[in-house]
Amino acid sequence: MWLAIWGCFAVFIMVFVGWTLVVLLQQKKAWAGFAKKHNLKYQPGTLMTSPVVTGEIGSWKISLYSGVQQTEDVRGQRFVTVLEFQMGRGMPTGGAIATKEFSGFIDSLIFDKTYKPELAEWDKSYVARTRSRKNLQAYLSKERLQLLHGLFAMKNSAVLFFFDEIEAVLRIETSDPLRDETHLNKIVQRVMTTVERLTPTEEEKKVFRQLFLDEKKRRESGLDEDDDGPVPEFTEKPVQPAAKPEPAPQPAAEPAPAAKEEAHKPHLKEKKPKKPKK
Repeated sequence: MWLAIWGCFAVFIMVFVGWTLVVLLQQKKAWAGFAKKHNLKYQPGTLMTSPVVTGEIGSWKISLYSGVQQTEDVRGQRFVTVLEFQMGRGMPTGGAIATKEFSGFIDSLIFDKTYKPELAEWDKSYVARTRSRKNLQAYLSKERLQLLHGLFAMKNSAVLFFFDEIEAVLRIETSDPLRDETHLNKIVQRVMTTVERLTPTEEEKKVFRQLFLDEKKRRESGLDEDDDGPVPEFTEKPVQPAAKPEPAPQPAAEPAPAAKEEAHKPHLKEKKPKKPKK
């Protein structure tokens, strides 16, 4: 009985290892062909590890590698293929837009404002956080929102687009090992089309630079993006001493009785003394 159980377990392990090895060899071959086609650096890794592809396509830096990700219940791990594009500087503010799988990562960032795009097909589970809604809205045209939505809707994938004034990165994680070169090229070409439109133009960069400087000035002045002036600070004012009351005017002194009577007598003509008769 126990021998049968151990035998089945051994067969399972051998099949699993064999299948993993086959997938890895197919992946290595596909990624090597992809790297050669686009003149990228290819690192084959060891026999039982995935390869790594890095380099530049056009003006963007690209990375292709495998990683380990925790499952949603945090009890296990799963292997994912990671495709990253770095687009450089030029964004008007800092922010992160992603599928729900990256909500925990976004919560750890300093972007404290939630942004809700006005796009009918935008899924409520998508997460969008930023430092400035006004600046993000200036960047997120309807076309860019639709392109992001198209990537977010890819099956068996999790997508994160995070950026600030220095760098912008588009990261795609998928459970697909991408072991077919033709399929890999199609995926990369689709993502590159989106990256091209997500990258700000030179004219936009000039406008976005000023928007970022205005945002920086508001933050340094203690302003929020919707404030018209500095946030007032209410401090307790010192109590001023009450003013001393002015003395009431004193009534004029009444004249003495004799003077009073004299003042009320009629004015009589003074009689001249008569001259004596000669």
